[in-house]
Amino acid sequence: MEKQKWSSILFLISGILIVANAGFLYYVLSAAESSVQSHHLALNATEVALLKNAGPAILALPIVGIFSGIVLLLAAYMVSKGKNVKMWAYLGIIFSLISIAGNGGFIFGFLIGIAAGVLALTK
Repeated sequence: MEKQKWSSILFLISGILIVANAGFLYYVLSAAESSVQSHHLALNATEVALLKNAGPAILALPIVGIFSGIVLLLAAYMVSKGKNVKMWAYLGIIFSLISIAGNGGFIFGFLIGIAAGVLALTK
């Protein structure tokens, strides 16, 4: 029961870090994209073309991070309730790995999520 409690706390911390980092990343990327569109950045033509063409794809990365963080927050809740702990531990590990696309919660969120999943799987 003690491992389940700590696993839930670690999933919670991981989810918060990943959602916070994804929100920050979305803010920075959208500000950079709007700066490129309004020509406030001193970039060469190749950089401007890259940011204009890849803008929507780049802005999708934080959305992946936000979704992963929400799943980890849900895993924290479900593990704390003791419902399908093994399944939620595996989902936590998988979505911690997926969160790398959204910068992984300052990397610490990714690592803490993996640790929480492993802790939940150990007896």
